[in-house]
Amino acid sequence: PKTGYRLAAGDGDALQVAPEHEGPAERLPSTTGKPGLDRRWLLGLGVGALAVCAGGAGLWQLTLPSEAEQRAEDLLLGAEPDAETKARALLEHRVAEAPDDAQALGLLAVAFQRIAARRGPALLADAERACRAAAQAALALDRGEGNAMAALSLLEPMLGAWSAVGERLRQAVAVAPDNPFAGVGFVNFLLSTGRGGAARARAAALVDSWPQAAQVVSVAAMAAWQAEGAAAALEQLRRAGPAGEAPALEVQRAWLLGEAGRSAEALALIERIRSRQSAPSHILDAVALTFAGKPDAGSALAAWDRAAKVQAGSLALLGYARFGDLDRLFAHADRWFGGPLAPDLPPAEARALRHMR
Repeated sequence: PKTGYRLAAGDGDALQVAPEHEGPAERLPSTTGKPGLDRRWLLGLGVGALAVCAGGAGLWQLTLPSEAEQRAEDLLLGAEPDAETKARALLEHRVAEAPDDAQALGLLAVAFQRIAARRGPALLADAERACRAAAQAALALDRGEGNAMAALSLLEPMLGAWSAVGERLRQAVAVAPDNPFAGVGFVNFLLSTGRGGAARARAAALVDSWPQAAQVVSVAAMAAWQAEGAAAALEQLRRAGPAGEAPALEVQRAWLLGEAGRSAEALALIERIRSRQSAPSHILDAVALTFAGKPDAGSALAAWDRAAKVQAGSLALLGYARFGDLDRLFAHADRWFGGPLAPDLPPAEARALRHMR
């Protein structure tokens, strides 16, 4: 009978996943969100794209399994470049040593979910498959493993299934209320469906538990923006202390400064970021043109077009929305999120969306 799961490194950089006592392992090849579009929904979608960061190194200096898992969790809650791939390496090493470690398997599922969220055609299918395998292995060992539940909840883009994703996230936070990945995912869901007040309350509780996690601080600032405006979001970052001043959140801070009418400060920060080469230049160009003293809509929109083709993701939605270009916004959202707007929006959001389009 099936009694558990094992994950182990295969040849090269591949991952193998198989039930214990059930035949050969399945070899998986190596693997390296569009709301109802008024500002309320767009704010939530901008969270991930606004976290641009720097850092890394030293993964294999860790020796204790608990250190490896903590480092992987810190990576996944932070905003280092390619953090999910670094976390994957740590966790695959840990799982090879301790195949019955449900927490490591759950965190590995989160890492693969993040890789899948890139949605590149070369990554998506294999990353999704590996995410499900790791999560199912974790849940076979511990039915309440919150990391695995969060990963499965977030694997399907919200814009393909609002109701289903929302229900899975509610279940995840009910079973694992202290899990930061489920918590951040649920706050993003609330933001993306226009529930800024509820998102702000949830985010405040997350900040209390995870005050130095860049993704938690970032989503809390976005919740403050949606609920109370850009000034409140900047105050949220200020109260976070060093975490709110991290390089990973500088593009987000620059955007919020511009939204708050502090364009000169936003542009100065953009230039400091540019001098350190800590964010892609095409994104910095687009943000700078958006908040120029006398912004030229044509130039700014052309810059967002260039950024959208490369890396800007959901941040470009905010750029298009600021200039009221819904045609560009919807076209980019369809490309980025892999299809037209979902048909199962809640009634109020669906009505607002039909009116806008």
